[in-house]
Amino acid sequence: MEEWWLDCVTEGKIEFINYTHSNKLNIKLPIYKIKNLGMTSISMPPYTRTLSPQFDIPESKPFKKGQNIRRLVEGVVQNIPNYSNFRLSFDPHDETLFAFELEGFNISNQSTFQYDFNVDLEDVWNNLDQKTRNLIRTTGKLLEIRIENSIDSFFYLSKKQRNEESTHNYKLLEEICRQCLLRDQLVTVVAYKGHIPVAASIVIWGENIMYFWQSARDTNFSYAGANSLLLWECMKLASSMGKILDFDCYGSVSSAKFLAGFGLYPISRPTVYKYTPCYGIMKEVKRLFPGCK
Repeated sequence: MEEWWLDCVTEGKIEFINYTHSNKLNIKLPIYKIKNLGMTSISMPPYTRTLSPQFDIPESKPFKKGQNIRRLVEGVVQNIPNYSNFRLSFDPHDETLFAFELEGFNISNQSTFQYDFNVDLEDVWNNLDQKTRNLIRTTGKLLEIRIENSIDSFFYLSKKQRNEESTHNYKLLEEICRQCLLRDQLVTVVAYKGHIPVAASIVIWGENIMYFWQSARDTNFSYAGANSLLLWECMKLASSMGKILDFDCYGSVSSAKFLAGFGLYPISRPTVYKYTPCYGIMKEVKRLFPGCK
């Protein structure tokens, strides 16, 4: 994850733990601390999907490489400030998971889907669920897709869709988008009915990965395939730019089934976590009594 992003999403509150072993092995772990009821949590920064440690080690055989990674993780863990709860989502192909597990951390997984631009889009199209293909075809005849270097359509639809129930921090979200636009790392894929935007998705990218990041639609328009069409258009965009498109996980069973309709294999996005007994008790109380703060 690029440092400018971390600085932006945390409003300058990101910290880095740096550890060097034998003057030739280096690791850096970004951490974002928040406090709740007197307890410190090290957690994911807002609007950030993964946050893996970055390390620098010399080329070596598999055993030596693994040993070096374990040494670095042991050192960085010893330098993590006191916390009640540690929970970070790592990249799907992170190489430090085993070392964190040996240091007493737990590993859980949520699935995401990724489209690899090296796979021909025609092959992907043929692997789509028939219902998904039909929705994309039908909706594509009704709506016009535009790629915009602006976030106006998304913000308009998001505020209209969510009204006062939105969990977005729009001020922060706008600043993140502004910084991405300055670096040419964001576009909005918008579906129009005539001159009216009815669905929009913000996609952002780094060197290799593009994220289907934020979406919104006008629920007054009954276009069942609008989200399918937007995601397909994002896959085409990723293909043209030579990026891997990450579908960005899901928040419900229905969303998971929707994404599975694109015929791609799920991949694991690991979460590394550890918490104190006191935090565990507080977590259980909140689970049993949802209204308790």
